[in-house]
Amino acid sequence: MPKRGENIYKRKDGRWEGRYIKGHSCGKASYGYVYARTYSEVKKKLSNAKTETDNPEKMEKQPESQRSNLTFGVISLEWLESIRPQVKESSYIKYTNSLNSYLTPTFGSQNIESISRSDVSSLCAQLSQSGGALKKGLSPKTITDTLSILRSVFDFASDSKDLSVTNLSGISVNAAHNQMRVLSSHEQSKLETVLCDDLNPCHLGILICLYTGIRLGEVCALTWKDISNTEQILFVNKTMQRIQIPGAREKKTKIVISTPKSECSIRSIPLPDSIYEI
Repeated sequence: MPKRGENIYKRKDGRWEGRYIKGHSCGKASYGYVYARTYSEVKKKLSNAKTETDNPEKMEKQPESQRSNLTFGVISLEWLESIRPQVKESSYIKYTNSLNSYLTPTFGSQNIESISRSDVSSLCAQLSQSGGALKKGLSPKTITDTLSILRSVFDFASDSKDLSVTNLSGISVNAAHNQMRVLSSHEQSKLETVLCDDLNPCHLGILICLYTGIRLGEVCALTWKDISNTEQILFVNKTMQRIQIPGAREKKTKIVISTPKSECSIRSIPLPDSIYEI
């Protein structure tokens, strides 16, 4: 519910958002946004932001050394270090790669408070059309993940640095819904015959995935102790990933076995008699 006459709202994610007019262009108002965990905090931030807007010379007098520290590149690195103790190594590397590949080349030297919604929308369009190493465009999933990282950096700038960053809510990428190819009964039977005729560890892994639906990383991380002989159950409690080694010159990747991304991924799956016997 908005507070009467204050342009302060409570968001769906539980945080409070305050909106103020930063200026006018071509007769239209340009808005700035502040965020906080409580109403009183956001009210204070909103008051400070309005004061700075009404007194622009305050920002002009700020030392250049301090202004340079407000760039997206600097703030994003601080955000990375702040989350490092709380995320998996694979997630940290994924965020670093996304920043280095898609966000920092465009916004790195730009003052984070000056990045607008149109800037972000333009980047999404560019990534969709010509992003990636082959310049053939990124998938909607990759762009959506990149947007999520950008929002996290903006939230960090607002909450930890008290900066007035643009509200990115509502900016999204339309994901293409490709119809899933499902094997027919005949195709599944033919696949099983091929796999069982040459039953090596790889073929066994495919059979297990076929009958349990577990992911590739989960089947690669299985050990004998994950199978209950008494209950004929498969326990899924870890996953395997190959991740980059930052700064490595020779061996650039390594194998990591860790817990699944969420608690919901830890589960017990009954094994069909045929697979259990194999």
